[in-house]
Amino acid sequence: MNEHTERKLLSNGNPEAVLHCVDLDKVGGVERYLLDYLDGTTVTEPTVKQNIFMLGRKKSPPDQLKPVLESLRKRGVSAYQKKYFRGFKIPSVPSVLRDAHRRRIFEGHASGVVLFWNLLNQYEQLKTCRDEGGVSVYWERGAGWYSDFSLPDTFASLNEADYVMANSVAGAKILRARGYDRPIEVCQNGVRAAIYRRPGSVKSLPMNRTLRVGIAARLVPIKGVALSIHALALSKGRSTKYDLHIAGDGRDKQRLEELAQALGVADRVHFHGVVSDMSSFYADIDCLLHPVLSEACSNTLAEAQYCGCPVVATEVDGVPEVVAEHGGVLVPGELDSVEFARLGVYGEGLPPFVYDPADGQVCPPKAPDPGKLVDAIEAVFSDEVTYAKMSEEAIAWTSRNLKPHVKYREVMDYLHKFSVARGRAIKDLGW
Repeated sequence: MNEHTERKLLSNGNPEAVLHCVDLDKVGGVERYLLDYLDGTTVTEPTVKQNIFMLGRKKSPPDQLKPVLESLRKRGVSAYQKKYFRGFKIPSVPSVLRDAHRRRIFEGHASGVVLFWNLLNQYEQLKTCRDEGGVSVYWERGAGWYSDFSLPDTFASLNEADYVMANSVAGAKILRARGYDRPIEVCQNGVRAAIYRRPGSVKSLPMNRTLRVGIAARLVPIKGVALSIHALALSKGRSTKYDLHIAGDGRDKQRLEELAQALGVADRVHFHGVVSDMSSFYADIDCLLHPVLSEACSNTLAEAQYCGCPVVATEVDGVPEVVAEHGGVLVPGELDSVEFARLGVYGEGLPPFVYDPADGQVCPPKAPDPGKLVDAIEAVFSDEVTYAKMSEEAIAWTSRNLKPHVKYREVMDYLHKFSVARGRAIKDLGW
């Protein structure tokens, strides 16, 4: 953007524009949260022009995301693609064609903010954004754990961004441990509005049926689902009787089914696959088990607690930041890679290190002991009064601290602040 254009924008009071850069090739927490955020803010902040720039490789996003994208399109949200224009693939040679396509998109948002959702190694996109005059913001949501910081593009991407946010204190700590020393704003997730519209009720300890412990996760090693099956096997002969209900799918499903068979608990492990109505799933279970080995900030824990579920979770990374003090039990990670590999939790897809909130240091990934997971589950179900109080506190804490419209506005406030700091034209949003 040249000087003349910038002065014109500063004087004409254009409404703020936000371009959301994201990889929509898969369906995960980042992708769902982005679309939920847009679903809410396009209604509450209609004067803010918001569009999506899909930086994945696929021609079309997953079918699960298409209905929401179509709804957003009807509200004026355009979805651009890195390699496609109006359904036609842009040739990679000559490279000037894709470069021109990218510049045209960023030029159209030069009066506002370009927000990169958990995408490192995007130096070319960030540089183009700067060249065209946009304000670039990187939002750390887990990529910092995995990205190869020995690659020049990784640090160059962070340093090219005008501002950096993280969705947890743990995320900021990881970037610091990686050597990033510029300011980082922490902007935490809220409960997704789709869940928040159906508030949970305080649960009572079931007395006339088998207890239901739930897991909501992709079936991949980092989610620690194998540990939950070992915990279930260890619960034999203990005072608390429960079955395991798993919402989610993934490449480890067969391996987990075989593990349940080998441990003699296959009849007590119920695989529900991808669940579209998570509010109903949380309503049907009595406790959520979340034995992850690493997680920047858990949407699942926030949503389960809002629906009244006491939780048992690993004390790692940003997990404790979204667990109510009296609404759940945290279990430390203790087993090293050799020990948890013996339990069927393999090293595929694990980050090189995690943040230990207990001592404020980074360390190699560690898994919670399945026996201690059973102890924690028994503590949740120890008596009716304790259980009901945990359920009540889980709802109250998430309702106070993780309201979606408050958290969405917090994001917009930061983007507004960054725009003002860069001297961008901002329409008064009335906050």
